[in-house]
Amino acid sequence: MDCITVKQAAEKWGHTIRRVRQYLENGRIDGAERFGNHSWMIPKDAKRSAVAGYKSNRTDLTRK
Repeated sequence: MDCITVKQAAEKWGHTIRRVRQYLENGRIDGAERFGNHSWMIPKDAKRSAVAGYKSNRTDLTRK
């Protein structure tokens, strides 16, 4: 299995390294596995749709 690093995944999907790590911790990237204490193996063919976040419509909120 070809794998990429967290940094490579962040660049590929246009996210920060921190956000990709959050997705990994929450199990939102299919096929990713923890390797050791702090490393991850992310499949090279993992799709961005697997990590797409929820975007709320904040136009209805008013600031006070």
